[in-house]
Amino acid sequence: IQIQKAKGANVYKVVSPYGKGSFAFMIKSDGKTVVCPNQIVDVSSTYGNVTMSNVTGTVSGKIVTLKVGGFTVSAGSFGSGSEIITLP
Repeated sequence: IQIQKAKGANVYKVVSPYGKGSFAFMIKSDGKTVVCPNQIVDVSSTYGNVTMSNVTGTVSGKIVTLKVGGFTVSAGSFGSGSEIITLP
């Protein structure tokens, strides 16, 4: 999985971790606070858009841990999960 970093900002993009879509998050200037808004990360042929929602995160060195509240679709949710990302 490819991780891209924006120039001049602590904004990162995780490229196609689930197939079609990508998602982005930001680490605030305090180096501890992760901001990750709800984002469409994939499209299910059965359920439509899959949204990664209610995400909270922590940073430890170059490791970002995202706790995903839910991967939601129009019919409900595929459940919650965690993503562990090593920054470039």
